Amino acid sequence: MKILSVSVAVLTGACAVATDLRGTFSDTGERFTGQSINLSGNYYAGTLQLLLVGGVKCDGVYAIDRATAEGHAKFHCSDGRSGRMSIKSTGWAGSAHGHIGDRAFTLVF
Repeated sequence: MKILSVSVAVLTGACAVATDLRGTFSDTGERFTGQSINLSGNYYAGTLQLLLVGGVKCDGVYAIDRATAEGHAKFHCSDGRSGRMSIKSTGWAGSAHGHIGDRAFTLVF
């Protein structure tokens, strides 16, 4: 597993950390990108956005349990689909698997 770039931004006086996401659909190998944003450096919860081929955007939220380092996310896409994923975190890196509509994917961060 590889750690992807992490950048820091300041939003309305609070520190926000953006982490790049890289995903692949299981059925076609099609790749997509995204980003998660966690406020105040709290990687246990935040928002995410996925950018799919064709300009489809999926926006959602995620939460990770501090004790188990496992979590979940749910999101809704601009084309009407929705999705969920299960997350396994090792701090600022990790992986996830889930579905967007009926398409399975894996993701790393």
